[in-house]
Amino acid sequence: MPQGAVPELFESFRRLNERRHAAREGAGLGLALVASIARAGGEATAEANPAAASR
Repeated sequence: MPQGAVPELFESFRRLNERRHAAREGAGLGLALVASIARAGGEATAEANPAAASR
């Protein structure tokens, strides 16, 4: 994941790659839901993995 994409990870409907309409493909809500739950009393974080960005 590129470093610049990290700040947007927890926004609703954000995806790293454009949607392909494939089976079992998410809607981009998972991390936004995690962030909402964390605001209720927990914590959620993310960081870029530079080695994975070149895949």
